[in-house]
Amino acid sequence: MTELSLRAKRTIRGALSAGLAGAIALIFHFNDPYWSVVTVFALMTESSLEANFKKGIWRMWGTLLGAVAGVVLANLCASNHLFFLVAVFVLGYVSVYYFYTSKYPYAWLLGGLTAYMIMMEAPFSISGLYSAAIWRTIEVCTGVIAVWLIEVTVYPTHNTAPPKLRPPMDEAARLRLYQRGIKAGLSAVITFLLLLKLNWYGGAVGAVSAVLIAMPNELTTAKRAARLRFWGCFLGALAGLIALNLSFQSFVLLVFWLIAGAAVFAWYTAGPVNVSYGGLQGGVAYGIALMPLSGIIASDISQPLERTAGIFLGIIVAYIVNLLLWPNVHTSAPLKPST
Repeated sequence: MTELSLRAKRTIRGALSAGLAGAIALIFHFNDPYWSVVTVFALMTESSLEANFKKGIWRMWGTLLGAVAGVVLANLCASNHLFFLVAVFVLGYVSVYYFYTSKYPYAWLLGGLTAYMIMMEAPFSISGLYSAAIWRTIEVCTGVIAVWLIEVTVYPTHNTAPPKLRPPMDEAARLRLYQRGIKAGLSAVITFLLLLKLNWYGGAVGAVSAVLIAMPNELTTAKRAARLRFWGCFLGALAGLIALNLSFQSFVLLVFWLIAGAAVFAWYTAGPVNVSYGGLQGGVAYGIALMPLSGIIASDISQPLERTAGIFLGIIVAYIVNLLLWPNVHTSAPLKPST
């Protein structure tokens, strides 16, 4: 099977998975339907049924445990801002550290990110914590199941190669890992403080961006990741807003544009490494901009604009942190998550 054929099949599966997840989220009026679509794009990075199944399990478990942790921490720390910020920092550090050292890296990462999103509710509406935790779990699980259903029915691809194991860390690698964790936690804290200062709940997704960008420790890697994320998010958000307006408040048209746009970004996500990260970020931003809250299709684009603007806040904060904190760490090889 040629590389082009594999890429085309991954594109078809990705587009259909996004359409299925988005349609279910809209029909049942999920609280934040875009999380089901975002989950699909997160799983698009895997090329085989086995890898998607494993990553999907990790994502569901991470989301569930992260939701519980977010509710518990928010209730414990809501009355003390200092404790709350310490909890935010520790979440960023721990999720990144165990992403690179645990046997279940994706579960740790998603657990930390989900806990962030739940904790973001506390300063604005403590009563909304439990609802947010339940809906986030449902939305993510829906995206995972949609991917599995399409994977087993449309061009299923199997991977028979043995998993690649990451070699043990030396002292230099462990030092870089500590620095990455500190950057992730600090980026999340700064973003969180800005959101509170601006009273900007709709930009909470920026905290997630901060964590994802803070992972690269080397400045050159951070610059490249930031460029790909910026342009991917910009093009994805722009395309999503245009598609939202072209849907004319029609469920059928919205799902059509979701599948069409997902196909474009899935094609780039399945492509070479120098464009795949940008394609992934574009797909995530496309889903965030296109999918309406609570499944209510409307012509008002203020909420999608607010959500997508939050992404760029996270990009800017995390890039500045990478620029100022340990910008010149030289390494012989980049860190890789455990498998």
